[in-house]
Amino acid sequence: MYLASMPDHEIPEVLEIDTIEGFDAIISPQRLQLAEILATPRSAKEAAEELGVPVTRLYYHLNSMLEQGLVRVVDERPRGALKERVFQVAGKVIRPSKAFLDRYGSDGIAELSALAFRHAETRFGRAAKAGLVGLEPSDGPRTGTIGLSNLTLTPERLDELVERIEALLEDFRQDTGDLPVSLFQATHIREGQG
Repeated sequence: MYLASMPDHEIPEVLEIDTIEGFDAIISPQRLQLAEILATPRSAKEAAEELGVPVTRLYYHLNSMLEQGLVRVVDERPRGALKERVFQVAGKVIRPSKAFLDRYGSDGIAELSALAFRHAETRFGRAAKAGLVGLEPSDGPRTGTIGLSNLTLTPERLDELVERIEALLEDFRQDTGDLPVSLFQATHIREGQG
């Protein structure tokens, strides 16, 4: 495959999105799976083969993601008389920008969290039904966790918690294992507590 000889393209750590439409363009099972595949540069044809979908269907999703800046063209290579584009995700971590927060405020965060929670629920549910979630080490390697933690922290300790979670995620993002893992996190002050 061409990717073996392709130079590594550095993915920016963070992609900040300014609009609800930007998040809407990524938070769907097909597009998130496409984004995961495009962590390594691939042509549309290669990505379609990996996903097991027609390349014409993949272009619908890919073009929407390109339009919102979620993926980028990192190379072009000759393919007969045409040029074949090679795509890659535009960031390892996707989060709302300051402009997003200024534009949409708390209503935008609520809408964004609803999109993210629905997606996480769907993916976790599918993994559980497929037998891919083992919560106890006695079931073999632990392949899932689920829980809710309620803490009482000072503002400084809350900042520290978030920073440590981000550092931990970055540490594990460097891993080169072959087990794909999805992690959803949400940290917030409980209603009526702020």
